[in-house]
Amino acid sequence: MALITACSTLLGGGLAAFAAAWSSSRQLNSQEKLAGQSRDEQREACRRQLRRDAYVGFLNQLDATNRAMWEVWTHPLPSDHQPVIDSLYSMMWQLGEASNIIMLEGPEDVAAAAEDAIRCCWERMGDLARASASAVERDRSTDLSALFPYEWERFARQGREVHTRFLAQASAVIGAAMQAVIERRMADGGEPRH
Repeated sequence: MALITACSTLLGGGLAAFAAAWSSSRQLNSQEKLAGQSRDEQREACRRQLRRDAYVGFLNQLDATNRAMWEVWTHPLPSDHQPVIDSLYSMMWQLGEASNIIMLEGPEDVAAAAEDAIRCCWERMGDLARASASAVERDRSTDLSALFPYEWERFARQGREVHTRFLAQASAVIGAAMQAVIERRMADGGEPRH
């Protein structure tokens, strides 16, 4: 009888130890899984923040470049306008530099929208440089937008479109639900935000 009691006690203890070990193993596996998910979520949050910072930096540089070009279009040219044009070219190169991290971090849709914005800015810069060179021969007391209304209209429309396209792509990636703002900007008359 003592032998049976001892065996059942040992068997009960062994089963309890086995159950405890199995339960601990499952808990450890669950915790490991949660830690892995947490690391993945942290990596994703870090990447999202990196992208957000890159997108905001690019948009800020795009806005600064557009504002500077807008100022040249809407004011009479100074007598020595070449330094103004040169500073705009410098801003264009800075815009290209601001896009580098976007090209690296992507995704492809946002990188394409950034490339499109840069290409459009270079085209608009070319129009501005040609208009300013031509204005020197004409009337310097009149702003370029009055001297070249077709180019001015295209400048305003394209600036609004590329900015809004990039904003839409970037917002979709970082999860910023800004559809109402984007739609309002698409319908805007091209006035710059100050």
